[in-house]
Amino acid sequence: MVVDAVTEFYNYRKAMIDYMRAAFDEVKSEKSYRHLIVMMLYTQFLMYESARSAVRELVEFEPNREESLINILCCELSVYKFLRTAPDFREPITQKPDYRAERLELRAATYAEEVPKIYSNARSHDDNEKWQRAYTTAPELKSRYEEVFGDWRSIESD
Repeated sequence: MVVDAVTEFYNYRKAMIDYMRAAFDEVKSEKSYRHLIVMMLYTQFLMYESARSAVRELVEFEPNREESLINILCCELSVYKFLRTAPDFREPITQKPDYRAERLELRAATYAEEVPKIYSNARSHDDNEKWQRAYTTAPELKSRYEEVFGDWRSIESD
């Protein structure tokens, strides 16, 4: 499982860099440039997901693991927010969401389950010096989650 997660991370990282290079090397039109940037961000998003899996498997010390997960999720949620509305994820004629958009929407339930747990865990250790980095970064995670999904309280009441 560890090898799979790390390998997946580096494969998505390589693909992201390839899209980035293509976007800046071979700009033929605004449309092709935008498509390459969106694909770069999509592979970056997949890279972040893989990074979370790898961190869960590799980092044993809980304060460091939670801090790493918070940092990854802060980046991941920003990219997720953009991708959910990216026109490149719509069928050209029907404008219906394509498979990538549908797969992105499936992740909303995972975020609703995982983010509050990570946030609460980090914020419950305010008096522990080893948790200070996770504790102080957690509010940004909450803020980014709210930017994507709205009111945080709707989760806490579940």
